[in-house]
Amino acid sequence: MSDEEVVVQVLAGETALFEIIMRRHNQRLYRATRAILQNDAQAEEAVQDAYVQAYQHLAQFAGRSSFGA
Repeated sequence: MSDEEVVVQVLAGETALFEIIMRRHNQRLYRATRAILQNDAQAEEAVQDAYVQAYQHLAQFAGRSSFGA
């Protein structure tokens, strides 16, 4: 299932499927954040906050970009 398909399902009420997106992109997002912040705890907090923000604004995702980009 593509990220776009997951988004459609999450918006349709299958909210637990958001975990698929998190698992797909967590390692790269954490590594990039850790490289910038140079602190494990701050990186974990920033990634968690990014996922909360992404989830809260998921309806705005138009599919013209990639979660992984």
